[in-house]
Amino acid sequence: MKSFIIFLLALMFFTACNQADTVNHAASITGNIERISIPLREHGYSALPSKVITTQKEMNRFLSAVEKESEWNNKQTFLDMLRNAQIDFSKYNLLLYRMNENSGSINVDISAPRVKGNTVLIHIKRVTPSMRTADMAYYMLAYKVAKKIGTMTFDNGKQSVVIANKESSMVVPENCMEWYDGCNQCARMKSSGSAICTLRACRVYRPQDFKCTKWK
Repeated sequence: MKSFIIFLLALMFFTACNQADTVNHAASITGNIERISIPLREHGYSALPSKVITTQKEMNRFLSAVEKESEWNNKQTFLDMLRNAQIDFSKYNLLLYRMNENSGSINVDISAPRVKGNTVLIHIKRVTPSMRTADMAYYMLAYKVAKKIGTMTFDNGKQSVVIANKESSMVVPENCMEWYDGCNQCARMKSSGSAICTLRACRVYRPQDFKCTKWK
């Protein structure tokens, strides 16, 4: 009987420790990164590049620019969700990450963020049906990210995209070595190094058409 009581006490202690670890882990994720529930798929995203916003002034400028855009399905919900997030830019940045699919029938499922040190990993699961539609689909993820987080990695099983958590009007992944920036071709000699771009004069600059052409 005494042995049984000791066993029960040990089991209760072990369970409590596990629960504490789970709570602390959840709190860590909540404190470092939080997904903002903007619409996942939206035609209006075709006009937006991935970007990191670090100040309220830049946020206001961005929201004002979106308000003037047309050809959105649900623009007001997008704007309302970002405003309601009430981001404290002294502690957090806003990351907007856009994804394109060449068929609207491809299902996209986003995993919960996994925080390790000052990095975050997010898995993106793509389910492709045997019969696909030919329409383009534009997706966007929005996250409130603590400034102490260094990088965000989005992994869709085929390509990992590493994004630095710092101000950028057009996100260039750290592991992208050559890219098209919406006007010119750019390249860098090493990861995170400064870029060298062609100097072509473009009548229209479309950063939303950014495309990485060579990965590390």
